[in-house]
Amino acid sequence: MEELKDRFRAWLDGNDYKPFVIGGNNGGNLYVKVPRGDDFDYLFEDCLEADLNVDRQIKLKYCGIYHKSDHMIYDARGWFKTIDPTIEAALGISDMADDIQNRVRELIESRLQDDKRNLDVRTLSTNKLRQDLQYATQYVAPEEARKMFLFHLEPEDVHFECEYAFARWEDASLLSYLTDRDAFCQSQAEAYWAGHQEEMYLQFLINDAIRDSLAELNAQEDSPLHRIREISEAVSEVSAKSVTVTVCKNGTECTFKCTADALTRDPGKHYSTWNIFARDRAQYESLFGRYQDFTPEEITQITYNGKTIYEAEPFEQEEDEGFEQSM
Repeated sequence: MEELKDRFRAWLDGNDYKPFVIGGNNGGNLYVKVPRGDDFDYLFEDCLEADLNVDRQIKLKYCGIYHKSDHMIYDARGWFKTIDPTIEAALGISDMADDIQNRVRELIESRLQDDKRNLDVRTLSTNKLRQDLQYATQYVAPEEARKMFLFHLEPEDVHFECEYAFARWEDASLLSYLTDRDAFCQSQAEAYWAGHQEEMYLQFLINDAIRDSLAELNAQEDSPLHRIREISEAVSEVSAKSVTVTVCKNGTECTFKCTADALTRDPGKHYSTWNIFARDRAQYESLFGRYQDFTPEEITQITYNGKTIYEAEPFEQEEDEGFEQSM
């Protein structure tokens, strides 16, 4: 095996472009290398019959790129591991794309330092971008602020995140990346910086809208969203499968068993009655009607094993409380 490995490496590094054959009585494999520039060889393979002869039916299949500078095969996908387990690069083609994406994003974010004043633009020049901002301010920002509020995140936790995405490999870009990873990623970052200034500026404006929405939620002393967060945290702390819930609808109280997991998630505007245990649901529906779900502000008490884990006064509706966001 060591002899085969040494012969194969010598063939890869040599200037002889005759095919390399591996095999025996049961057939084998034929490998061909084709030069691409001074530092790369494209590798191709086909299976041979028992006599190891090539016939007119041969169909060469691409199986990797040999980089002469570091003596590694890239984009090989396991073709050569039986010959030499160490010859294939650890990074696959998708791993290298991820590496580029991560590096470029880091370069852009480092250059911006989370400050839109480091951009070269100060306006959105197209109707499309202005409409995107309007939509985000009206819908996206309140929803993102809602999620952040439920996780106790603050406006200062909102940061710019570069959205650069590596599109797809071309032969030239792959070879350029393999030749000099840092230079290739730097060129990608420069191209993104030059071509996506307004998109990045838009993200900063959306982030400002998210911070404003979150600050408004934090400024409220009590809201349905405050109660959702308190209910979720109270139920999560006891790791229960079920809890006992008391609701008050229009002055009428009802107490029932409910699955705990349903109370640990954001319910939107209401919790479904399907989470009430069947034996208690009939009583609930006799009081309030079928499909009359209950809201977080209607929950006045939650107990577990006879211990109160959540308690609230009847909710007083405020004008424009900022809760009526679609889920």
